[in-house]
Amino acid sequence: MKITARSLLTIALLALTAGVARGESPGSGSSVTFNFDSDKPGEPPAGFEFARTGKGAEGQWVVRRLQDSPGK
Repeated sequence: MKITARSLLTIALLALTAGVARGESPGSGSSVTFNFDSDKPGEPPAGFEFARTGKGAEGQWVVRRLQDSPGK
């Protein structure tokens, strides 16, 4: 079974939602790490899908380079 970035993000969000529903905080022993080292700074993360719910302005997600990041 091939796991895509979209599938991984969906799984991570479901796990986070389940933890919040049980009253757990994200730092309560389990963690999820996302790595954007192979993505170009200033562009959307590969595999992300963007959508708008409601009437608000559409958001813009881009990868940013941080000097103190643990990766590239």
